[in-house]
Amino acid sequence: MTYFPEASSNEKEFVRDFVITSKGQSVYATNTGYLLKHDDENDIWSTLYHAPCLKNYASLEASPCGSIAVAGALAGKLVIASVKNQFEPLIVETRGGIKIQFVFVFNGASDNDYMIAVFRANCTVGVFQLDISETTAKASCHHLCDLRLPNNNKAIHAAYYSPSYNLVLLGSRDGTVLVYNLADITATHQESEDTQVLESIVELKRCHGTDSVSSILMVTEQGEGYEGKDRINVYTTGRDGSWTKYRFLGLPGGETLGATSTSADEDSGNQSGEDSDSDVEMEVETPGTPNMAGDRESDSGIVLQKIFRSKITKGWLEQV
Repeated sequence: MTYFPEASSNEKEFVRDFVITSKGQSVYATNTGYLLKHDDENDIWSTLYHAPCLKNYASLEASPCGSIAVAGALAGKLVIASVKNQFEPLIVETRGGIKIQFVFVFNGASDNDYMIAVFRANCTVGVFQLDISETTAKASCHHLCDLRLPNNNKAIHAAYYSPSYNLVLLGSRDGTVLVYNLADITATHQESEDTQVLESIVELKRCHGTDSVSSILMVTEQGEGYEGKDRINVYTTGRDGSWTKYRFLGLPGGETLGATSTSADEDSGNQSGEDSDSDVEMEVETPGTPNMAGDRESDSGIVLQKIFRSKITKGWLEQV
């Protein structure tokens, strides 16, 4: 009753979704359309925003830094709220009015910009950029592009954005890893109202068999690669109970095609702690061959090479 005085005596409120934004703070979306912030240490509730479009449904996610919370609505709208009260909440149309099933929020190149990817119920993915003004305490969000998915794709369960290389990585329900280069967005499309649809530059199938990719992480080891280049690694977990390691070739500052990988040898020395049921695969492929980019060779010169896989549990792995 402290924040919902118009509630009737028989109305029952419950949590639709929640995120943990820090060690001592969490955010909740309720079936009545409220976004609530909870101080877990002092047990204090406060209202971030009330959005009627979130009533009875919300797909909630927070940025890795915990500064913003983004909720996807049944009618295809995004509700963006600042956990630290940096700006007034936003409601953003995502075009088409299609239910948003999953929201992925990423930190951008600076502290005041973020990337948001949404997976819609019609199996399409949209990418949005959020910019926060330090002087006006206002935020703006605009649609960058859509990402084309394979025709047989069912759902996207994992995503990652790298501001250093301007890449979006998606993990699908059928075990496929897809890579998109946002540098391919043209200025003419940014200035027009037409939706630009990006094709994937890499498509790796069956990364976790036919099971879903549950999370993706990209890590750069500066100067640790072949001939002193940066080693750019990607890790995924899957619902097949395994984690898989890959390396990028052809990214700026990173290893190039033809580089000799020592990553597999390094990983093979770390398996002594696994149980006897573990399934370790060493897959070191010859750089430059088409199968490094799935079923086709990347026209961009950027490839993702699968080099290692380890099955460590019979259950799901949900996070790298």
